Amino acid sequence: MPKLYINRKDIKQDFKHLMQTKRNRELYQHLINNSPQSILAKLGLSILEGFDLIRVDARESDNTFEIALISKTETKVLYYNKVIIVTDIHLNSRPVTQILLWRTVDPKYKSLTSGLAEKIFFDYLIETYDIIISDNNQTEQEMFFWQTRLLQAIDKGLFTYVYDYIKGNFLKLNRQILEDLNDKIWGEDDTYQYQLAVISKFSLNV
Repeated sequence: MPKLYINRKDIKQDFKHLMQTKRNRELYQHLINNSPQSILAKLGLSILEGFDLIRVDARESDNTFEIALISKTETKVLYYNKVIIVTDIHLNSRPVTQILLWRTVDPKYKSLTSGLAEKIFFDYLIETYDIIISDNNQTEQEMFFWQTRLLQAIDKGLFTYVYDYIKGNFLKLNRQILEDLNDKIWGEDDTYQYQLAVISKFSLNV
């Protein structure tokens, strides 16, 4: 599946604006200034006063939106998810893919961030867009995230696939196939970036 990052500098650069206090607060201000919409109610969540889970559309491009858990009292971002809506001729749909997923490691926010990525994944992204696909490049942590999501999706009765988007080929997954192929579908070679994981609410005509 996706190509794994092998250069730790690439990872650091992608997450730099979230880990540094000053740049994190700058991101907070950018999000607040671009018509954020609270999505707490859509996820059936209620959190402590002073925090909110927001969505900001098209701040960087028309096909991109951002989801963030923010602290309004501390003016900072605690969880951040950048999502692209993709046009794909083989899927004949506009699935979404998460291209950046981050959460603070500060333990005082653990009760707010624990399980949030999973809930957004299944209760918001899949429910809203029907299909979600993995991104081309992943850290090891993102690989484990997707391995877990695939197993959970199978258990939930969702439809899971390995998708070669150059050839337009799909392989439907179950637990046994995923276990058999797990050591072959992530790697550091460039060819892995053309293989994506797909989770869908509906069976795909493949």
